[in-house]
Amino acid sequence: NTADNNLAGFLLVNSDNNTFSNNVAINNLHGFRFWHSNNNTLTNSTANSNLEYGIYLDNSNYNNITRNTVFFNELGSIFEVDCVGNEISGNIYSPGTFFLESDAGEFDADGTFTLTWTVSQNADNYTLYQNSEILAEGLTVTEYNITDLSPGTYEFYVKAFNINREVDSNTIKVIVKFLLYIDGNLDFHQTAT
Repeated sequence: NTADNNLAGFLLVNSDNNTFSNNVAINNLHGFRFWHSNNNTLTNSTANSNLEYGIYLDNSNYNNITRNTVFFNELGSIFEVDCVGNEISGNIYSPGTFFLESDAGEFDADGTFTLTWTVSQNADNYTLYQNSEILAEGLTVTEYNITDLSPGTYEFYVKAFNINREVDSNTIKVIVKFLLYIDGNLDFHQTAT
């Protein structure tokens, strides 16, 4: 079964001891939503490209959520609120979406600034790119200090990785322009070449 463009692709409300297997939930608010539902099984199913969570468990206990593929859901893969005893294992996740920014804004005056990005859920590590070239890889932190860049225009983006997938952040542009400050006294010398 495929559920597409719904509030919840598959919804259980006050329902116990059900099994969902081999279903697909795409482009919904939530792919699979369990609300006050216990002892259910969700297995071998797919929750992709949902607006919030792929699998959302609310006041639902002792459910078995295994061997599902959960990719590209906007707020996260699996979310639990007020739950106990759920078995969540063997699922395949992609890194979540995330956002890159710089404390320099669009213009930087000294070639030194910090790039920071939000956490990509399910990412194992990050690679930072400058002008489409790898600047640093295998990063497990969400910031990187840039120092001593020459004047010019630079583009940066970060790629989040896990064993299943990779996801790119947004791309930002930083223009480095050194400013010349004159305090009222200036000597200028020029030599012909």
